[in-house]
Amino acid sequence: MWTYNSREDIEFKKGQLFTNVDAFRAALKDYVIQKGFPIKRPKNEKTRCTAICDVDRCTWRIHASPVADSVTFMIKSYTPEHTCVMDNKNREAISDWMAKKLIAVIRTHPHLPRKGIEAEMLKYGVHPSKQQVYRAKQKAREEIEGTHSESFSKLQKYAVFLRQHNPGSLCSFGGVLLTAVALDANNSIFPIVFTNAEVENKETWRWFFYFFEEFFGPFHNNSHLTVMSDRQKGLNLTYEELLPSAIGRYCCRHICSNFKYQFPRILLTSFFWQAAKSYDAIGFREAMQRIKDMNIEAWRYLSKIPVGMHSQQN
Repeated sequence: MWTYNSREDIEFKKGQLFTNVDAFRAALKDYVIQKGFPIKRPKNEKTRCTAICDVDRCTWRIHASPVADSVTFMIKSYTPEHTCVMDNKNREAISDWMAKKLIAVIRTHPHLPRKGIEAEMLKYGVHPSKQQVYRAKQKAREEIEGTHSESFSKLQKYAVFLRQHNPGSLCSFGGVLLTAVALDANNSIFPIVFTNAEVENKETWRWFFYFFEEFFGPFHNNSHLTVMSDRQKGLNLTYEELLPSAIGRYCCRHICSNFKYQFPRILLTSFFWQAAKSYDAIGFREAMQRIKDMNIEAWRYLSKIPVGMHSQQN
């Protein structure tokens, strides 16, 4: 029975056994990433898997299907020779695959930096982009720690437990979570205020900022306070009223998410980030002109947002 060994190259042979179809698929993906060639899967079912090299006229081919127990998979035929030139682009090495390879490492080193992840991927001959590294790390951490929605779904059981062991506790859940975060000494996000509200509107934000200033204030005109928001109208109106000395800014990721939804082109998104990250007016105008040349409506959409609210140049 085939077993995975990260220290050895994968080699296939006719008659090789795998515990099930998923084990064979995982081994096949690792193999093509390790060897560096594209494949096509004419058959990819629970009862049979066939893969061929996705280069025209190349003879590489593998076929596997269940044995008598209908679970264990066996390689029934295998042609290992290539009659093509392999390109080593590792198209199969997507972020989901990378995340599975990173789980054990991130479980031990939860703050593994980008260069550390890149070094791990080099063991498989993979050169990931920055975005792939980010997505893979996020998915690996979600697999280890769970997602925010999964954690939120456990609040009801936690409330029952709290009332049992700490009588008199006031517990409420549901609605929306209102938060305020800041940067700590390590330049990481640190939550300073969080609360639960039935709905998100001007009144709940007014209540939120009242206690925010009660605890952290009072804030004077010379206070260095910047509020970054997702352009939620009730939120903006409230902090402008209760914290008039605060400087307002918009979250670029939120703007980009809405922008991509209306104008789903990779180049437009790239030019948006060029504009947002520009430190001077010239770079900003050049990026915006590229957007205008490509899609006038996309340019008009962004032009309605005040420049100083989302761009680094002001």
